[in-house]
Amino acid sequence: MQRRSLFKALLTTGAGFIALPALAKNDKHGKGKPGKGPKFDKDHPRYYNARGHAFGRGKRLPGEFRGPHYVVTDYWHYHLPRPARHQHWVQVGPDFVLVVATTGLIVNVVLGN
Repeated sequence: MQRRSLFKALLTTGAGFIALPALAKNDKHGKGKPGKGPKFDKDHPRYYNARGHAFGRGKRLPGEFRGPHYVVTDYWHYHLPRPARHQHWVQVGPDFVLVVATTGLIVNVVLGN
């Protein structure tokens, strides 16, 4: 029994070492390499908050914030009003943007700290 569990531990550790170089090769922006940061691409700017001209009312939310991991489901925790039907809050850094879920149209912007 001990031999079997020891074998499993060694096998999973070895599999992890084999997978690490493969993960490093798939790195698009140089993350994880010392001294190398992500390269700036003027066609895909990085947003650290929602205070720029791209987040005005009536404009569309940039595509990089349309993923489900940006959607705020516990809006009451941040003292935000309940979104209307077919709308949801999206967090952009410390700020929150209320958008129409289907089109990405910005309805409101709440600036945080």
